Amino acid sequence: MNIAFMHEWGGGDGHWGLDLSIIGRYEVAAGGRVSANLNGNPIDPKVFLKVGEDITYCQSKNIKVMLSIGGDMHSPYDFIPGDGALYANIIYNSFLQGNSSTRPFGSAVLDGIEFDVEKTGPYFTQEQTVMLQTLKKLSPSSKFAAVPQCFLNGVDMDLNTGPIIKSNPELFDWVIIQYYNNPTCSYPFGFNFDVWTKLYKGPLVIGLAGDDTSAITGGFLKPGQLQAVLDTVGSNPQFYGISVYDVSSSNPAFSTYSQTLRKALDGERVGEGYPPQGPFTTEKQWATRCAGTWNYANDTCGLSPCINGGCADPNQYCFYFLRFC
Repeated sequence: MNIAFMHEWGGGDGHWGLDLSIIGRYEVAAGGRVSANLNGNPIDPKVFLKVGEDITYCQSKNIKVMLSIGGDMHSPYDFIPGDGALYANIIYNSFLQGNSSTRPFGSAVLDGIEFDVEKTGPYFTQEQTVMLQTLKKLSPSSKFAAVPQCFLNGVDMDLNTGPIIKSNPELFDWVIIQYYNNPTCSYPFGFNFDVWTKLYKGPLVIGLAGDDTSAITGGFLKPGQLQAVLDTVGSNPQFYGISVYDVSSSNPAFSTYSQTLRKALDGERVGEGYPPQGPFTTEKQWATRCAGTWNYANDTCGLSPCINGGCADPNQYCFYFLRFC
């Protein structure tokens, strides 16, 4: 289980923050002062101690609980020289086996760290590598994972965590490939799990959306499509399971998709009617249209095409998909 996200850090001053959505934000200032808020309204930081109790309970059921750091490209995290070692020590002391006055989850010790870094910059690769190397020395028993986008950018790697996966694959215990919000490398447009097995030789997890609301730019797999994907990868020794974002959207009362995933992973067939992945597509076979969601853009001909990767209406997004109109 991945707790998301530690979404804020960087700049060399030691400040950092957690954003746990409806629970709130836990923020540590450069001088160490702790504050917490929910939607901008102050709350008691002690509410996060309940999360620590939940972590300990899950671990008692043999469920590993990881902290996901990073998040989407708009989140306020950054790396400058020195941040890798600095924040490795902060993470170790705040979430792993270390000690600190700023432990939001109290005495609960997480099982590892998931790197969901979705942007890059001049020092990102260098400092992420140092962060991982430092964490592995501080906490040899912890697990570490990367979450690259499935799209390979014509250079056989994601541009964010991809350089580290390529140069230092031994730093990761597994890799979660994000297939949602990446329709051009997702089923049925170009599901590229077999390519990833050549790029990383360790365990590979398929990252899926919990429902359409978690995959605004596409990639949610309905049961039949999910079954087609599992038929493709199920016998591959590198297939390590499925990761869902976010799990709240796939569970009751919103959805029963998590139950479908569990049945599918247990070997029960959950759908039919969809073929295995066909030949991989190229940009020449893609089209673009502007809309509010990928599904609507994909299903509706006559919408405005994107212009230079954007849309005239600021409330719309530019979506890519296979041509069919």
